[in-house]
Amino acid sequence: MTLKKREQLDAVLKALDHALHVFEAGEEIDWEVFVALILSIQKEKQHKEWLQRWLDKESVDQLFNISDQEQIKFSKQYVEMMRDFKQSMDKDPGAPEVQELVHRYLQLTNDVIQTDSKAFKQLVDKIEEIKEDEWDKELFFNPYSPELETFMNEAIRIYIENNQPHHGDLTPLPSKKKDDLV
Repeated sequence: MTLKKREQLDAVLKALDHALHVFEAGEEIDWEVFVALILSIQKEKQHKEWLQRWLDKESVDQLFNISDQEQIKFSKQYVEMMRDFKQSMDKDPGAPEVQELVHRYLQLTNDVIQTDSKAFKQLVDKIEEIKEDEWDKELFFNPYSPELETFMNEAIRIYIENNQPHHGDLTPLPSKKKDDLV
């Protein structure tokens, strides 16, 4: 077996193991999310290469410096939140329970990408360039419907308007220690 084939096989096994740990036994599996998790792990190397177009290697390494256990914990929380967002789509995006969900989502995002990090600051500085970049749909698979995206975007917009001192300010949420996360 060639080294390249072995690396591909190892990536598939890691992705499957990760996805199986994220979804508890007996839990209903959202297959689109399951596939997205597997693809994101399989394409980790390509994600790093893409990010290096915008960030220096040290910053990219900082973003990906997370243990497998932490990655599984964050993924579980993310999957649970996405399920909660889907179940909340019949509510007003400004409803208190939806806004609490947005807060939890932004807090998790903050904890995962460490918004106080050099890498995050570099991304914010280059956000306009990144927005104009043509996203590779195969590299960044999106498992969510346009309706869910619209709902989440509106809920996040309302949250930012209600909670940021200046509209559009990307001031990070207070960071929680990774050990404090459920």
